[in-house]
Amino acid sequence: MANSNPKLAEIAQAVCRWSRSAMLVAFVAVWTSKPASADVRHPSYPKGLQGTWSPSAEQCGTDSSSRIVIGEKRVVGPKVECAVEYVAERAGPRGPIYSGRGSCIDRAPPQNKSMMNLVIEPRIDGTTWIGTTFEKLQQYQLCNKIP
Repeated sequence: MANSNPKLAEIAQAVCRWSRSAMLVAFVAVWTSKPASADVRHPSYPKGLQGTWSPSAEQCGTDSSSRIVIGEKRVVGPKVECAVEYVAERAGPRGPIYSGRGSCIDRAPPQNKSMMNLVIEPRIDGTTWIGTTFEKLQQYQLCNKIP
């Protein structure tokens, strides 16, 4: 029956050639496309991260040498006080990752200036990890939230 209508067979062959070409173009487009960046830039740390943080609950009230106070636009650590310029948010495998950037000044003389990079990773298991790099992340507890 396919030979009964040569015009129909010719159209079917053209459609097959077009389909193969369309699939090749789609494959090349997907293969060469650049993935979209998942970074979102914020002017400050999110409310849920603002507060006083310590490596353990026991150190919340007694040991100020290890506490970090994260505010909307500033971070105060044991040795430095930093002004937050922006906070980058990126999707991570265990939850969002926040990386704050800004400038710091030493709290004690001679008050040297430095740049801030503070990584905060609140994980889906309920823990929060804080550090200056991914290699230096340490688990922290929220002592109290900033109202």
